[in-house]
This record gives sequence, structure tokens and C-alpha cells, in this order.
Amino acid sequence: MASKLGPRIVTDDLVLALDCADAKSYAGEPTTNFSTNPKFETGTHDSSSGGTWNNWVFGTWYSYNHKIVDVTDAGMIASGFTKALRVTSDGTSNAQHLSNNNWGSNITAGTVFSLSFWGRASASDTTWIYSQWGGTVGYPEFTTEWKYFKFDNITKAASSGSQYPYFRFEYGPPPSGQWFEVTGFQVEAKSYSTPLADTSRSATDGWVDLSSNSNDGTLVNDVVTGTSHYRSGDVILPNSARYLDFDGSDDYINVNHNSAFDTNIFTIEIWFKSTADDNTHDSLITRNGDVYTSSNGWSLGKLRNGLGSTTNALRWLVWGTSTYTDLTGDSTASGNWIQAVGVSDGTNLYLYQNAVQKASGSKPAGNIYPSSYGFKIGANKSGSDLWNGQIAAVKFYSDALSAAEVLQNYNSTKSRFS
Repeated sequence: MASKLGPRIVTDDLVLALDCADAKSYAGEPTTNFSTNPKFETGTHDSSSGGTWNNWVFGTWYSYNHKIVDVTDAGMIASGFTKALRVTSDGTSNAQHLSNNNWGSNITAGTVFSLSFWGRASASDTTWIYSQWGGTVGYPEFTTEWKYFKFDNITKAASSGSQYPYFRFEYGPPPSGQWFEVTGFQVEAKSYSTPLADTSRSATDGWVDLSSNSNDGTLVNDVVTGTSHYRSGDVILPNSARYLDFDGSDDYINVNHNSAFDTNIFTIEIWFKSTADDNTHDSLITRNGDVYTSSNGWSLGKLRNGLGSTTNALRWLVWGTSTYTDLTGDSTASGNWIQAVGVSDGTNLYLYQNAVQKASGSKPAGNIYPSSYGFKIGANKSGSDLWNGQIAAVKFYSDALSAAEVLQNYNSTKSRFS
């Protein structure tokens, strides 16, 4: 039973559940946050000017009052933010410098980096953020509500290598007593921002199994994820925009072997989108599978163009000991989100596309699973036939879902994808 999933999702016999729409499942791609103590969680500083707060340095050029305050917003607290830096205007100064001891040694001349953080203010106001690393960063529009800000594709100027690394928040100046608060500072050597990492995030943190069976997915190569797909500017995108993006070149995900996968009675479900019309058998998810496998495995993916009566058809190729069953559905290259489901009840195989059965056939003789392989998502067993498109969710059941249960999962999820 997978209690972490919604009440309308079938959870009996659920062995694997990966879902980008759930922050408990999608932790984010590998990255390093060069902001040490990014959420201001440790320290004792509460000065009116200058000073440090465990790896942070606050500017002394201007007489803004700055101190660490408790976060009171319930949503922010639930997301793990308990402290924030509050900067209060004296009514005459117009800027506040903010620097982290870990920035200068990691962002070298010519580096493309990104900045992201959460912020709010006592009154709506626009701030200019300047970095001596490369000039103007952007103009965040603070409001009284917490908002997420990200600034991408910033290049450190070659002439700034010897300068003290800082970001400068500059106002008009605002009236005396007006303040802004910031927390969750992330500086990455990436051209785009990803979800906050307290220090670094490894590939094994990338896709966490919601079924409580620890069948986590490891991101291989540059599977593009993160706030580039979660947020646009200050707007948190709907769930339909939360997915993993595979470039069709070298991106895929490994899920290690678990003996619970070893059954001839199972269901595999995946949500995906693609517009790729190419001459390859792009793989959605495989188990010891590719289009040439001779025994014990399967491959769910796309039939390359030029084959079959339907161009780029959904294909589930299932091998037993020495024979196979080949099931196909409708095109996968529509550019729309599609639910694909393969079901084996131990005797017969069924292929569903958006909860409609498209094909069926007999299970080939022998086991249709290998003795040791886990799953590859976005690639075949050898890491080729790579997926070109998006994948948002994967489920594996150690049971054969009925047509009604396939429809139940489809109806409970389809609103995410309009």
C-alpha cells in the first residue's frame, strides 16, 4: 500500500511510484549550492550594521538595519524555511550588500551562473539587484507575500575576478522602517535555477520512490529538470509543467533491481509527451529490453517511423524464453500528454493508451522478466534508443490492473495535463 499517493490512485500492490508533481518524489537534479547556510538557519548575529551570520557577510557601506528573523508563514515553514534575513530601511540609504563566504572561490571569471531565492517585503516595491560579477542581475518585484525569484544566464565578467563577491539590493530609497526579507539563497554554476539544495544534491536524490519501497531513480547525464520546468519568473507553474526532459542523446534514469519486480503478473504505467518523429525506437521504460532482445524482458516505447501502419506508434515488445509478443497503439508524437499502460495477467498481455485498450496478445512462453535487471527510464537495456521528450510519472504494480483500474488512474491524473 502506498499511502503517500492521492486517494483516487490505485495503490494495492504498488511497488514503484515516481512522480515529478510531488516534491517528495522529485527532489531535483544534481547540483551544488555555493551559498553556505542558505536558509540562515545557524548563527547569532543581530547587529544594525556589518557583522556576519555563519558564512554570511552583510554590507557595511550603508546604514540599513539587518537582522535574522523567524519565518511565520505556515506554507514557508512547511517547506523547510524557518529563518530569513530582514533588511530595514533608514529612509536615507538606498542599498544593502549581501555576500557569502563560499561564492568567490567557486564562481570564476567567465562562469555562467544562476541566482534564486524567496523574498517578501512590508510593502510592494521593486528592487534592483546588482552584482559586481557582471552588473545588473534583475528587478525583483517584492510583495507582502512570499514569492520565488530566479535569475538565470548570468555571466561573471572577466574583470571582476579580484573583487569581493556580493549582490547589492537597491531601493529608491524606501521610507524609513520599510523592510524586505529573503531566504533560501541559491547560487549555482548552471545557466538555469533548480530547486533549493542546502549544500549539494547528488543524482541519487533525483527521483524518489513514493511507494515506500526505496526504488529510487538515479539521473544519468544532464536530464534537465528543476525550476526551469517548475516556475516561470515569479509564477509557480501548474503540475502539467512538472516533468523530466530527455534530450534523446544521452539522458536516462536507472532504477536498481528489486525482487518485487520479478513476476509475470504486473502492470507498468507511464505518463509522457513527445513530438519526435525520428528513425529510432525511442524507449520510454525497459526491463532487460530493446527491440532485439531474445529472452526474458520487455520494452515500452515508440516504433520508429517507417514501420507499421501508424507512424511513431506506441509499442510494447515483450520477450519470453525464446518468443515474443509485439503490441502497438496510436502515435506517440502528437505533442500531447499520454498515459501508456502495459498489463500482464500471467496469460495475456494488454496495451492501453489513455485508458483505452489498443492491443492484446498471449504472454510468450517462459518468464517475461530477467533475473537481475531493474528498469531504465528513457533508454533500452544498453543505454541506447534514447527517449526524446518528457516523462512525468512512472508506476509499477506487482499485479494486473483491470481495465476499470487503468481508467481510475487515468481519470485521477489527466486534469494535471489539461
